[in-house]
Amino acid sequence: MRNEAESPLVYTRSAHCRDCYKCLRNCPVSCISMNDGQAQVLNQNCIACGACIRNCPQHAKRYLSSIFAVERLLQDKSRKTAATIAPSFAASLELWQQRRMASALRKLGFDYVFETACGAYYTAQESLKHITDFSRAYIHSSCPAVINYITKYKPDLALRIAPVVSPMIGHARLLKGELGRDINIVFIGPCVAKKDEILRREYVGLVAAALTFEELFKMLKARGIALKNCDETPFDKPSFYKSQYYPLPGGILKTLDAENKDLPKKILCIDGPANVKNALDNFEAQNCDIELMWCEDGCLNGPLSLEDNIIKKRANIEEYARSNKTPAEPAPKPAGIDLSNKFAPRPINAPHYAEAEIEHMLKLMDKEKEADRLNCGGCGYPSCRDKAVANLSGYAQKEMCMPYLRRRLNNINNAVIDSMPGGIVILDYKFNISQTNARFNEMFRCSPSIVGENISLITDVHPFELVLSGEQREINWLTEYPQYNLKCRFIVYDIKDTNQLVGIFIPILNAQELAQLKSSMKMKALDKARELLKHQIETSQQIAKYLGDSTAQSQDIVNQIARITSQTDEDE
Repeated sequence: MRNEAESPLVYTRSAHCRDCYKCLRNCPVSCISMNDGQAQVLNQNCIACGACIRNCPQHAKRYLSSIFAVERLLQDKSRKTAATIAPSFAASLELWQQRRMASALRKLGFDYVFETACGAYYTAQESLKHITDFSRAYIHSSCPAVINYITKYKPDLALRIAPVVSPMIGHARLLKGELGRDINIVFIGPCVAKKDEILRREYVGLVAAALTFEELFKMLKARGIALKNCDETPFDKPSFYKSQYYPLPGGILKTLDAENKDLPKKILCIDGPANVKNALDNFEAQNCDIELMWCEDGCLNGPLSLEDNIIKKRANIEEYARSNKTPAEPAPKPAGIDLSNKFAPRPINAPHYAEAEIEHMLKLMDKEKEADRLNCGGCGYPSCRDKAVANLSGYAQKEMCMPYLRRRLNNINNAVIDSMPGGIVILDYKFNISQTNARFNEMFRCSPSIVGENISLITDVHPFELVLSGEQREINWLTEYPQYNLKCRFIVYDIKDTNQLVGIFIPILNAQELAQLKSSMKMKALDKARELLKHQIETSQQIAKYLGDSTAQSQDIVNQIARITSQTDEDE
């Protein structure tokens, strides 16, 4: 019996999986939980679509392999084993390779080799019964990812699914009826969700294992079986009519050859996660049937297909279907074979939070104001509100929000600069002021509104010109400013990564002033300020790590200012 919390996917906790979030951003149902920068899957939320496997740049996501289980079945001579291969296998192969696949499967050890398209025709015929049912509109799909999505995320629509099994299950029932109940059946296809489908309670015992095309070719390679060395032999039974077109969008109608014929009611064919979700959101308002496929361009573009060129894949499918002489009049469905199934709702037990809790979390995320809720989707969640709920559930972290991190880093950097005992001014390469700290404003008797003005309004621009031109690598002068009653150590250097110049003004204290400072409580305050400064810099470095190289480079300004002022303090 299947445990509903089980998943056909295995998610590694590899060191490579860290702070990337690509799987979360590309997960159509947000079933990824982030813990300490690593992705984990919430199995009960997972629809087994395989998007995270396809989109993980570090290949830290993998699915449960069935190779060992299939090898055991092939070695067990007490029972026969049949392969049923999805017609989408042709998408990744040339015509000469397609015609040798049956031979390769026999060499691998299968006693019988069939195309799943043999069952696709009968399941399509079963679907036609519901297309001709005027009493209600139906959702048609043989895609297990679609079925999982509806039963979990749209449970109210579960009973609107046409109660027809997929071609894989239909073909398995047909083979059990023809070859005996003891026959082992192995399905081969491009879809990780098929590994999930065979675990459903109502299907237990029908399909012994589900291999992906990737796994099949690993097995062939391990056995030294090359298609070029195989004979061109047919499958044990030809597929019927146009069922080899089944993996294309609108596969049911293509199999029935009903695309250009008058149908009793309208049926729309929709593929791709975003389109499927949109169609289901609007299904109740429309009076038509819909046929859904989760993968864009249908099963030939499954997450584990072996070919990336979509034009080539379509051409291969079309060529394969045209080249096979299939019976124009398929045999009738064997008596007693049931191709129906009812899909029960399996709603996710999602936690619910009071509005006040959500608003409090948004406040902690620096999104108290509506204007701060950018809903940019960079964290992988469709809105800041969804992200707040994920935070409350422990599925996400505040640090996953890039605008939040940038604001926090800027605040810390500003605090670091303001905590420094000297005056700081940052200029662009046109010598316009980009930033000052409070100490600079105090020393040079200006206000924060000076930002944007040229430094020449405050002091001589010549030292900055010397550094920018390269005539001097760094300025480190003792300078007096009589008009401001200042004597300073004046430092200028160039931050080339950010095209900025930094000026640091360290006031020089006479012996009496220094003695008074050392003997006062201010010295203790200065020590605490230094501790705070160190903590702020370390925190800003941690945040910069999340934000990438460009932000880390701009933070170099703060680090260098801290280093120089620290050295100057020691000199004094």
